[in-house]
Amino acid sequence: MLPVLKNRPGLPIKIFRSEPSVGERLLDVSAPRDGWVIVLYEVYIDESGTHGTNEIVLVGGYVMAATSAKKMERRWRARNQRFGVEPFHMVDCAHGSGDYKGTPKTKRAILVADLIAMIKKYTVCGFASAIPPQGRLGSFSDDAYSDSVFQCLALLTSIVKEQIGGKPRFTVYLEDGHQSKGLAMKALEDFCEDNSSIAGFGFYKKQDLCLLQAADLLVWQQTKFLKDQARNARPPRKDYLSLVEHPHKIIYNLMNVHAQLVYLDHDPSQDDEMRQEYISDFFGSGPATTAAVKSHLTKYQ
Repeated sequence: MLPVLKNRPGLPIKIFRSEPSVGERLLDVSAPRDGWVIVLYEVYIDESGTHGTNEIVLVGGYVMAATSAKKMERRWRARNQRFGVEPFHMVDCAHGSGDYKGTPKTKRAILVADLIAMIKKYTVCGFASAIPPQGRLGSFSDDAYSDSVFQCLALLTSIVKEQIGGKPRFTVYLEDGHQSKGLAMKALEDFCEDNSSIAGFGFYKKQDLCLLQAADLLVWQQTKFLKDQARNARPPRKDYLSLVEHPHKIIYNLMNVHAQLVYLDHDPSQDDEMRQEYISDFFGSGPATTAAVKSHLTKYQ
């Protein structure tokens, strides 16, 4: 049985192969001999569209050095406090709803720009896995959320190779409360057993671990981009274009029990005809999209 330790009051984190020599940030975890569990990098993951059958499933987030996470957390909370809102929710901020109702659009735009500037300054890379509604039925685990979490962790391999180097250790933090949390935990445990780079993981509320709000910002922005591009509704939002000036890796998926097709976007800031064709064909709606998805999965299974 893997040990469950406490990182913050009432919030469990599973620890795998903890080694006090690997990192820079001391996590507040109860450990033998009054010690600390130390990790070098931290990963924050949120999701969008996983509660309905007609939505794009998108899971994504950020990886950052532990020392950078500590600095970013202080600045992020201070910015929210100056604005008078905690926690930050991108969907409400974008639409002027919820806690942002009555706040001028220009003020909300400045807040988002400030938060994006922190993401660019403190994170190493963003990542996301997107699955269209028609391309997720009968997926490998029969759960698009846990499939996407697993794929996001797999993306860490590419990020480590290209942007970090060496053999870093990661602690993974996910938004708590999802109905498929149990399946996601199983996917995480399976990944951790086969990958020594993952030191542990935990599920948290955004108000308790505010850097999950950075992942919230990404998944809303990326989902909005996909919907707009699939419908050819509008050019990409300016704040999205600003966000992806920073390194991001996005996986676009089609999957069923027989086949999986993946397009990996290494640089979403650049125009890409193949990406646009993939989005137009598979992330739209209606009979044409359903037929395209079925045709491609049948062809490659």
